[in-house]
Amino acid sequence: MCLCVGAWFLVSALPAWRKVQEMEQTLGEKQKGEHEALAELDWAEAERDAVNNDPQYLEVPARKRLNLYREGEQIWRIQRPEGPR
Repeated sequence: MCLCVGAWFLVSALPAWRKVQEMEQTLGEKQKGEHEALAELDWAEAERDAVNNDPQYLEVPARKRLNLYREGEQIWRIQRPEGPR
């Protein structure tokens, strides 16, 4: 009799246990996505702060891209030969 009650309990609890396992896996995936989103948000906020507060943050790449220089500066550009390496 006791064995039958124990077996019935295990059989009836199995679907609920599987559901809990699925929910824990889903929760882990959601938490990983949340951590990635928060890291991306932190990076975006740091970049925004740099753009707003650090004048050199945009100056260096802009000068490279637009070939700009300040008065009195000498710019040295080294061109590598094209071809197989």
